[in-house]
Order: sequence, then structure tokens, then C-alpha cells
Amino acid sequence: MSRTLLDPEEFEFQAMDYEQLLPSGRAVVDRLWQVLGGVARAVGLPDNRIDSGDAKDPIEPAEKQVRISAMTAQQPIWTDNAGRHAIATSFGPVPLVMAEPAGASNGTVLLVHGRNGAPGQPQIAEIAEAYLALGWRVVAPELPHSIALPDSGPSDRVTFSGHTQAAAEVWAWVCQQWPDERRALAGHSIGAFAIAHLAAASPEVHHVLAVSPPLSGRVLLSAREAMGPAAIEAVMHEAPLYYAEMPTADAAPALARTQAALAVVTGAADGLVRLDDARAYFNAAPNGRFFAALPDEHHCPAGAACGRMLSAALSALGA
Repeated sequence: MSRTLLDPEEFEFQAMDYEQLLPSGRAVVDRLWQVLGGVARAVGLPDNRIDSGDAKDPIEPAEKQVRISAMTAQQPIWTDNAGRHAIATSFGPVPLVMAEPAGASNGTVLLVHGRNGAPGQPQIAEIAEAYLALGWRVVAPELPHSIALPDSGPSDRVTFSGHTQAAAEVWAWVCQQWPDERRALAGHSIGAFAIAHLAAASPEVHHVLAVSPPLSGRVLLSAREAMGPAAIEAVMHEAPLYYAEMPTADAAPALARTQAALAVVTGAADGLVRLDDARAYFNAAPNGRFFAALPDEHHCPAGAACGRMLSAALSALGA
């Protein structure tokens, strides 16, 4: 089956968020699809394939997109009942999506999205819901330079170092707000890259949960090289500063210094963070507790099987 680099469900969830937050939300999403389609054609992909760099899943025909919209519009997501807050950072105000557990809090997790990510995307929602089910408070920032977040700034300005620094500033705020609670770090894709650095500098962190985690920029570059020239050209065009950091961005030294228990959940069919590369992330940490690869899942795992695996991972971490 042909696979591409964006899950349509990610943008259906985003469409709902935009409609709640912006007066012209649907127009924003419609324009986003137009822009991404233009990028696809520019890099030589078929008209029904678009490359976001942060997922690898099929784009369905337009008529199926309409059906998906109708179905997902009726499905609750963790952000529906979450609060919103913004904090000052060196990047400007960063919005936070925050959800409280039903009962007493067992701790607070900082949940970091990847490149072109957002708290409402299915792979992030799956992680959030696993934590909420165990009584954890979830804090998920809308980090700068994500194409899925129209107010976050130009997506071509994203970098590994900037993503990590923005996450670190939110983490510092979390630590100040809940100094006496258990605190954990979770991240997807380069969100997992970022939290490796945060964990290394935070010996008190309870645990780390990494989903589809790249050990380095070189891992992601190598995966794109295996896909062919169009995949390299796409990332060079979309995110030139990110591309420039790919040869040197490395989480291995940070993971080697991380004392917290680590779990990794990944898709066995992920074409961006390949299975051996996800294992390398896990093996780089001295306190790895749980590793799981979901059959047939790609870069943005979600669904019932993923939810069960995340619950097992959190159990192994003592969450």
C-alpha cells in the first residue's frame, strides 16, 4: 500500500480546534490543504500525496475526507474539556493546553508535539488520554513554527534546537507551578528528541515516555535519503534551518545522562524513525524499562491498540 507523510485525521482534528479558536477556522484549514497540495506537486508527488515531514500515512480521496470530517466531528477528544493558558517565553507567548484528571492528581506530564504537530492531533491525543486515565495532569504546549498551528509563526523557521529550547522553557514553568508533585516528560517525534535533553538536566523527573523517537537528526536524514531525492528536496524546501541541523542534532549524549526510567512506543512500519533507530534511542538510555513496536503502525500511531500499549508502557514506568 502506498504511504505518504501526513495523516488526514491529524488535520480533521485540527479543523475542529480552529473552528473553536478562530473566527475563520475552516477557511484556515482549507487554505492549509491548498498550500500543502502545492508543495506536493512542487516536489513531484502525486496530487493526492503531501509531505509534512512528521507523519507517514495515506491521504484519502476528497469524498472520503468529507466522511472522515463528519465522523470525527462527533468524537470527543481530550482538548474539548481542557483549559488554555499562555506563558511568556523567549519565543513570545506560548499557548498551553492543560487538562486536569477527574480525581486527585498523580502528577503532571509535559507532552511535547513534533514538527508540524499540535496537541489535538490523534497521536498526541492518544498519549494525553493514557495519562489522564491514570490521574495525571497533562500540559501540552503549542510550540513555535508548526504548520498545524497558524498562530505559531512560520513553519520554515523550525529547528531541533529551537524546538528543544521552547519545550525547556515550558518545562521550567511546569516545575515552578507544581514543585512538589511527580513530574514526567512525554514526546512524539522531535518532541521526543527535545524531552531527552530536558530529562538529562532534570534528575528529579519521574519518567520519560517517547513515541516514534528519533535519536538524532541524522536518523531522520538517513530515512529520507532511503525514500529518494524528493523526500530530501521536500524538507529542504519546507524547513531549511531544520535541514541544516540534521547532520549535528543528537540526543544520544543527553539520553546517556538521563537517570529516569524510559519507555519507547513506536510504529513497526514507521518510515521516518525506523525500528532500529527507535531501538537505538531506547538503548542510549541507562534506565530503559519498556520498548514496544506496534505492527503496521507508521510515524503517528493512534487507535485502540496504541492506547493499550501506552497504558502498558506507563504501568512499566510506575505511572
